[in-house]
Amino acid sequence: MLLAEKITLTAEEYLKGEETADFKHEYQNGEVWVMAGDSGSYR
Repeated sequence: MLLAEKITLTAEEYLKGEETADFKHEYQNGEVWVMAGDSGSYR
C-alpha cells in the first residue's frame, strides 16, 4: 500500500491554490483539507 506524502503549505501557497481550486478547502496549521459537503460551485 502506498501512502501519500504529507506536505505543509504556507498561507500564501494555500491562498494561491484556492484561486483555481475546484473545491473549497480549509487551511489549518499548514495542512489543507477539503471542506465536507462542498458542492464545488463556490467560484
